[in-house]
Amino acid sequence: MMQRPIRLASLLAMLCGVSHGQVYTYDISYVGIASQHDASPPVAADYYYFSASAGCFSDDDHSFVSVWVPDSISPLDLNLVQPGRWATTYGQYADRSQLLAEFPEGEYLFDFGEGNQPFAFGSINRGPSLFSPQPPGFIDGTFNACQAIDTTQDLTLRLTTFTPSPGATTSSTLVVAFSLPEFQQVFIVFGPSSLSQVTVPAGSLPPDKQVLFYLGHFNRSDLPPENGPTRSIGFDYYTLIYGDTLPAGGTPCPADFNQDGGIDGADVDAFYAAWEAGEDSADVNQDGGIDGSDVDTFFVAWENGGCD
Repeated sequence: MMQRPIRLASLLAMLCGVSHGQVYTYDISYVGIASQHDASPPVAADYYYFSASAGCFSDDDHSFVSVWVPDSISPLDLNLVQPGRWATTYGQYADRSQLLAEFPEGEYLFDFGEGNQPFAFGSINRGPSLFSPQPPGFIDGTFNACQAIDTTQDLTLRLTTFTPSPGATTSSTLVVAFSLPEFQQVFIVFGPSSLSQVTVPAGSLPPDKQVLFYLGHFNRSDLPPENGPTRSIGFDYYTLIYGDTLPAGGTPCPADFNQDGGIDGADVDAFYAAWEAGEDSADVNQDGGIDGSDVDTFFVAWENGGCD
């Protein structure tokens, strides 16, 4: 296998211990992206990619940032994406094994070109994969609930949990929502790997909008700082679902309780399951309580075949 060439500056850095200048962090990540199209959580990602990033205190501290992949013959150049922040993503692999083969275990060398600060050098030694067995998912009626969201009510998102991978120093869950098409972040929560439920408070989501929900499961290896900068290796899964909020003043029709577009026995089953569990969605008359009047309201609409 072809050996990786080493730049003279990199060699000098290793021999002479060149400082990191104004570099405060750098990392590499392996990422899987999945889409959930119905109530069943995904079992595999749609695609995978590799990313690398670095942070400097100023965008002119260094003239370039690049990373050498083990056994590569040329580096991957990072782009200046915001002041002081360099990043790149590479590849779109249908299979996780392809990603891990293209970016294997071994030493990843970072070059920080001379700018206002002197040339700097750093490295990350990547060990075995820390990916969870499968992507996260939205469960227990969450997908259907997101198809017609009443923004005046709390929205409960129920999530799969995961077991931290052996060797991970940090494992966490991320839930974030964006309003489309402007892609404005309207909700975010970080939690542990055991996070199984999140409440989006009433008023958090804008009415009459499409909303994109991201659910992330992260396994990270946080390495000891190298002469100052922090370093990490991430193995991250994201699952995406699209939802829609109702217009201001609008309420979902209780007859189509499971929001599948039809009014049938499945709606009765879904309503009774929610009603017996005391879930917020069972308050179909929106009087703040879950009781017999909700049953009456549901069946009036269901027997009429709708709410018109």
